[in-house]
Amino acid sequence: MTGDQENTQPVGGIEVVNKYQWIGDPRFGRLRVSIDGKAAGSVPLSGSLRTAVVPGAHTVRISLHRQHWSPRVDVEVPAGSTVVLDGDIDRTSSVLRRMAGMLFHPLSCMELKVQTTRPSN
Repeated sequence: MTGDQENTQPVGGIEVVNKYQWIGDPRFGRLRVSIDGKAAGSVPLSGSLRTAVVPGAHTVRISLHRQHWSPRVDVEVPAGSTVVLDGDIDRTSSVLRRMAGMLFHPLSCMELKVQTTRPSN
């Protein structure tokens, strides 16, 4: 085997899509993404961030303004596939309940849900 073949590992991906609807300055609607406790980058409004990862189990979390966080989401990334997650606030609650959640439960008021797993490009 050559050196290139020895170091070649199957690659998977994690993609976070920003579904948050923000009416103010778009810079403040960015979601920050962490994978396995390390910063992976930020997602602009209506945008997405794809990060290459080794296949296997990973923990993903998002934050808004570094104050409001989602619960940690465990995902299993198959080799050659990308797990797509949507980041947003809980849209099933009333506005008042969402505001109270952001005030009293900032470490779990954002929502991160697995949308699909698709082949990597």
